[in-house]
Amino acid sequence: MTFTPSPTRTASRTQTPVKPSATPDLRTSRGVVQAAFAAYLARDETRLRELYSDYGEGFCAFFTQTMIACISYPYIGKGLGSLLEWWVEPPEAPLTPIGDIVFLYSRWSNSDETWSQLFSLEKQGNQWLIQDNSTELYPSDRTH
Repeated sequence: MTFTPSPTRTASRTQTPVKPSATPDLRTSRGVVQAAFAAYLARDETRLRELYSDYGEGFCAFFTQTMIACISYPYIGKGLGSLLEWWVEPPEAPLTPIGDIVFLYSRWSNSDETWSQLFSLEKQGNQWLIQDNSTELYPSDRTH
């Protein structure tokens, strides 16, 4: 499943807290993305592998060789400094019963922009898994 990223501002949406829950709800696609980014920040390669589908893990292995590098690739490419804050949109109904996209927003010390990274997820059984993540960052008009 492939989705074309199109970050847009929706005035009716609010963002989750800067520091997402220590125990994100893995029953939701947004919770899985929160857990994955937290694992990335903790440099926990094993935890990241648990949150990606076989296809997603293969995508990362082929593209960057490690799960951590797969997520960090676009941030390094933009030369971003220290992470100031990050968040995802609040939980809402997925796009389809078996597929969803989630934008992760972040702000960095050496950039005035808020950046978004797209994560594509697929439901396998009753578990959401990351199918792939964007290797591009998109400037977003969202602010926290």
